[in-house]
Amino acid sequence: MAEVREQAFSPGSEKIHFPKMHEAIWQRFSIERPKGASAIWFLEFQSTRAKDILLAMPTPDGGVEYHQAGENFPDTAREVNFRNIVFRIALPENRPQIVYIRIVSHVQFFTAVKVWHPLAFYDMAVTEMRSIGLISGFFTVIVLINLLLYALFREKIILYFLWYATAYVLTSTIATGSLQWLGFPATKLSPDLLIANSFVTILVLGIYFEYELMRLPTKGANLEARFVKRRYALVSVLGLCLVTSILILINQYDLIAKTLVFGAAALNSM
Repeated sequence: MAEVREQAFSPGSEKIHFPKMHEAIWQRFSIERPKGASAIWFLEFQSTRAKDILLAMPTPDGGVEYHQAGENFPDTAREVNFRNIVFRIALPENRPQIVYIRIVSHVQFFTAVKVWHPLAFYDMAVTEMRSIGLISGFFTVIVLINLLLYALFREKIILYFLWYATAYVLTSTIATGSLQWLGFPATKLSPDLLIANSFVTILVLGIYFEYELMRLPTKGANLEARFVKRRYALVSVLGLCLVTSILILINQYDLIAKTLVFGAAALNSM
């Protein structure tokens, strides 16, 4: 730690960029406690895919206080039960607190660091939990409707769409780190492997969904309308895959759920 403290750090920002994957980078910044505020604060790393985050805080007695979390550590060891990595830190009064962080990432290009008052953090977490609940309820309705339609019409294409939507939900919840946060048991499988498997499932089911859609009867006066509808469905399926992939790569997880909701609603309305 002494060698790290002697390094010349360049001025940074709340966004931390990773020039190379799988390599550790160090950042240094200071946090100043507002006058009259409580001593306990939450430091959130808006990233669920970091392998290892080490937080080091020099103390007045010459020691160092350490916090550590990431994919290399079990979720049960996290200081705050949240989809992102959050450390509970104590800030001194009347002086800034110097903080050193070491981050090892393997799939993300950058992460953001945010300091929260505990009450503000809990309000944000409750709001986000409600949003996830609404999205889960939305997809539950889609599942029930499609099961009912399949029971009535026995069309295989309904099941294909159902599997397709389920794969999308699985990918988004894994990518945003929401599975364990929602109470699902932890898995020993790599999140990267699960996401890759979900994307393959999405692509295969999406292509087969389009194949079955193109095979639907086209007899009658609405031939042109059916063709336009099928072409729109193909563009929608491929577009959803592309947009979700881009959002995950650029770390915009907050937009993934919105994309899935509107995309699934559009496909389900066809």
